[in-house]
Amino acid sequence: MAYDLEWEPNGVVFRYHGTVTDDDLTESNEEIYADPHFPQMRFQIVDFSKIVKFAVSSRAVAGLAVRDQEASASNPDVKVAIVTSEPFLYGMSRMYSRSHQAMGGTWRVKMFDTEEQAREWVEQQ
Repeated sequence: MAYDLEWEPNGVVFRYHGTVTDDDLTESNEEIYADPHFPQMRFQIVDFSKIVKFAVSSRAVAGLAVRDQEASASNPDVKVAIVTSEPFLYGMSRMYSRSHQAMGGTWRVKMFDTEEQAREWVEQQ
């Protein structure tokens, strides 16, 4: 398991580390959907800054976009802040964001270089 989840009063922080696989991405998100805090969640901070390798397929990213689009039907007002300065991860994050929106997902997605920048954005009303 290459991730830790930290629930906060209004959201959750995904902290990925080491080598992140399709299973890590899928499992971490399934944990969120099943958590009793999910209906009140207003933000996700997805921190990829400590990973060594992103071994996630574009198929898994597309699958996550579908699942998040479905989840947005029951919790429509969520901000997803993705923390990465790696060009490849930035591109995969953009692919996720565009797919989510193209399917009618309502979550707002934005990329940041630091967690501090991400927190500033998710805390804005």
